[in-house]
Amino acid sequence: IMNINLLSKLKKTYADLLIWTIDNDVLSKLKKKYANPANYTKNQHYVPKFYLKKFANSVGKLETFDMTNQKILKPQSPSHVCSWDYFYALETWRKDDISQVFEEMFDYFENDFSLIYDELIQNIYETRKIKEDLLYALCQFVAVSRLRGKSFRNLVQGTIKDIIKQISIFNYRAYKANNPHHEMVKKISSDKKLEDVVLNWEFDIELNNAWYIKFMADDNCIPWWTNLFLSKKIRIFISNGERKFVTSDSCVVELFPEIASPYGVSFYERIHYFVLSPDILIEFSNPFSDWKQVKRKCIWKQEVLYYNLLRSMYSNYMYSNSQDNFILKEYSKVRFQYIDRLYKLFPKEFQDEREVRLKIEKIAKEIGITVDMAYDLLNDSKKRDIRY
Repeated sequence: IMNINLLSKLKKTYADLLIWTIDNDVLSKLKKKYANPANYTKNQHYVPKFYLKKFANSVGKLETFDMTNQKILKPQSPSHVCSWDYFYALETWRKDDISQVFEEMFDYFENDFSLIYDELIQNIYETRKIKEDLLYALCQFVAVSRLRGKSFRNLVQGTIKDIIKQISIFNYRAYKANNPHHEMVKKISSDKKLEDVVLNWEFDIELNNAWYIKFMADDNCIPWWTNLFLSKKIRIFISNGERKFVTSDSCVVELFPEIASPYGVSFYERIHYFVLSPDILIEFSNPFSDWKQVKRKCIWKQEVLYYNLLRSMYSNYMYSNSQDNFILKEYSKVRFQYIDRLYKLFPKEFQDEREVRLKIEKIAKEIGITVDMAYDLLNDSKKRDIRY
């Protein structure tokens, strides 16, 4: 059992690293640019409400699928999903000026995009080349949607936690080597279990949102990310079938293909997906591929479900205008049919399922039927071992 008092002292040792503040000049600069002090918004969306409304059913509600519990929930209002109280505050859930500054800032970009949304949709359907100003507006909205989301904020905080972890381990080892009689060093090193906790960082720390806010407050942040998305190759998928694209609480999904590299997966190697409407999906991929900057492709039911399946892997809740887009047995079969493509992206995660697919292919070949027929037979007899 860890010595709680000692752990508390350890945390206080690094208090200057754990609790950050926002410089007054950063806040005042943002206030001058965006904020309206008369308006205080409590319910702050991390997925734009105007965007969510595009996926509502005929009565203005979002059909909702809970990925954690694998069940359809009652339809939700766009006002009541993908939002927290004072999400952008220094301390989430606590009212402050910072949250209002960021609410105004994101409203600014949201309103701009809403004005050209219908024109962009029409441009995608009716012309061979998308107008440059519309393409820039799309990339800017995707960049802002990615940056304002919960997943990106968690990514920033996770990175800072890892930095703190490395600094803390280095500092303890340096203290132990250079000042072994220091009271803190003696107490920690005398307890092997506690020292293992310190060296392996086997406890969590809580951060406020200061680092995320500082990151977003940079004047070059949004233009820089917009240009990153604009520089990628863009594929536009248009649904021609009965199934439609779904959106989720992760507005922009970022895929990290498993690439053998000591440097990790670069931004350009990552694949980003943004559902523009129930009929249109945008893919941002490696800019160094050999096809043209913007391509369009019409796809049908199974491939639409495949891209919905990819989104489901990075989301807690899925939203659509119809429950027909949440039929589990359809997704299970798509997962089976596209297992080679999924395995190519994520070999470790889908290795077992690919082996099952290879076994079913062997059975199908032996008895002289197609793989899909063999799948259906095994599914009907409840002998299949593939999860959704």
